[in-house]
Amino acid sequence: MALTVGAIAVPSVSGASGTSVIETLGGTFTGFNNFSSANNSFYLGQVLNQILPSPFYLNNGAKNVLNKDIVKSATSDTVNGRQVVTYVINPKAVWSDGVQITADDFIYMFHASSGDPQYTDVDGSAFDVAGTSGYEQIASVVGSTPNPTVTTSVVKGKTKTTVSVTKCEAGSNATDNAGLCPNGKTVTVTFQAGKPYPEWQGLFGLLPAHISRAVGWNSGMQDPASAVQNILSAGPYKLSNVDQANSTYTEVKNPRWWGKPGIIDTLVFTNVADTQGIAGLGNGDFQVFQPTTVTRDMLNQALGQPDVAKSVIPAYTFEHLDFNITHNPFMANVNVRKAIALGINRNDIIAATVGQVNAKTKPLNSFMFMANQPGYVDHGAAYVNAGTATGVAAAKNLLNGVPGITYSSSDQKYHVDSTGDPLTFVLQEKGNITRSTEAQIIQGDLKKIGITVTIVVRSNATLPDGNFDMVIFGWAGSPLLSGWVNIYGCTVTNSVCVPNASNYGNFSNAAVSNTMSDANAASSFSAEVSGYQAADTALWNLMPTLPLYQSPTAIFWTGVGGIKNNPTQAGASWNAQVWTRN
Repeated sequence: MALTVGAIAVPSVSGASGTSVIETLGGTFTGFNNFSSANNSFYLGQVLNQILPSPFYLNNGAKNVLNKDIVKSATSDTVNGRQVVTYVINPKAVWSDGVQITADDFIYMFHASSGDPQYTDVDGSAFDVAGTSGYEQIASVVGSTPNPTVTTSVVKGKTKTTVSVTKCEAGSNATDNAGLCPNGKTVTVTFQAGKPYPEWQGLFGLLPAHISRAVGWNSGMQDPASAVQNILSAGPYKLSNVDQANSTYTEVKNPRWWGKPGIIDTLVFTNVADTQGIAGLGNGDFQVFQPTTVTRDMLNQALGQPDVAKSVIPAYTFEHLDFNITHNPFMANVNVRKAIALGINRNDIIAATVGQVNAKTKPLNSFMFMANQPGYVDHGAAYVNAGTATGVAAAKNLLNGVPGITYSSSDQKYHVDSTGDPLTFVLQEKGNITRSTEAQIIQGDLKKIGITVTIVVRSNATLPDGNFDMVIFGWAGSPLLSGWVNIYGCTVTNSVCVPNASNYGNFSNAAVSNTMSDANAASSFSAEVSGYQAADTALWNLMPTLPLYQSPTAIFWTGVGGIKNNPTQAGASWNAQVWTRN
């Protein structure tokens, strides 16, 4: 899951100025709005880390850290029973075109990400957002100058807290309908009554509102041809060149950056296949290699190159097999999905892939919690024998009760009654060595339960278009739980629970979705964890996807100092502004 971007970190690291560092991406993307479901990806996040701002960033300890270059302070209070978050924007903060970062940028992100139909894109269409978590619980976002005043008084033994927001003075910038300052440098975010948001520090990655409103969230902010003009920077680096044909993106120092300047003059991000990574480091083709999936072969190759350093750590990332509920009518039957899960030997998949890197890796038995994460509970007891003779028998027992298919002992396959064709599902994967291996094992396992699988290499459009029966990919995330409602949840529209934008498999269950939404509005993080544990239990009975294993994150590098591996979706480039060339 890559639902947070624009995390600019500025820890102090000394070193001499260098020239350039090339980092590999390991994948491609088609547009530049990482807040949209169409473009949201780990790879795009790597490019944008040093460009787009946010009030907090995730450090290499997976902790939210206040980004003081963007906001001087960020506080959360309870005011008259509602959560109120106040951001004081750094007075020096500007976009790379010289326009001040103001409350308007926060207001725009709220409007675009709230899911509220009253807010639309420049052409009147609904905003395509990767997730609405947190934003949908906000009642208002307003700006002020000077700061809002918080007053606490005791009346008849009861404490009363009030917030007064100073209106714009005459002659100041345009006001919103409430007469408050969208161009103010203080932002007051008030949440709806009874809907606090414990993970509020993960909100408000920003885009330049004055550009986005003009060119459009859904098109202008995604278009590679205009990315250099439209994706303005409020970080140490700015985008200087886009070579979309070769998936290569160049960044130079942002001359309007007010914080500590980056050490490296030029950052270059380019797509390189995992199989070429270690050799490319040795040849000097690039300096930082972050593979999509780390393999034993990579580690062995690195051992033969003393100048190549590495870091391999557990990550908030997991590999999974997604089912599309609506693409194939038989996949809509929960017993088909459960049968597939019972037929797949996840231990064999691990042994052939990640287990060669970490022999202690086990099947991940949670949809939302990583195995080393507080709150993890193993809910996969029913699938402990999956892929064994016991699991195969249980899978066939489920399939025997599915209407519309019949088992043929002659070819040991299930056939569709209406056509006589074998029950077949298309499995899509990205084509790298790990996922190809996983797909082949799944294909062989499902053959044993009578299901035919065809393997194809997917495109970038496969997920947002929903054009798949089954697909293997990974979600890159963080300790924050609230984003899972975007992945597994749905929103009630005209009495129908419509899958959320990042719910690529079109799974829809209002009860589970409500459980997650309620957890997001819990009064404490512990209560939020309990809510997501309940949702996780329910999902194992519905099987919208099959978790495979928790993935490690790896970085290999040479000739570069200051690299610190980050277990979250922030990835290698989270602190690229402090890298040095050795």
